[in-house]
Amino acid sequence: MNSRQIILRISPARIGFLRFIFEGYDGLAVVSTVDPREGIVRVWFPPSSGRDVVNLLNELAGELRW
Repeated sequence: MNSRQIILRISPARIGFLRFIFEGYDGLAVVSTVDPREGIVRVWFPPSSGRDVVNLLNELAGELRW
């Protein structure tokens, strides 16, 4: 299976929030923490979900800022 990834820097306090949101969209994407102190996360998703993942991240941008 091919997958895509986006690496983001968000508020470290919002990492759990981002994970919770993506868990609610079963199978849309998986969030893994790269550096919890810097708020760096990786969002893995199938190519077919790319548009939905980007749209959701755009909607959440204000909630995730550091």
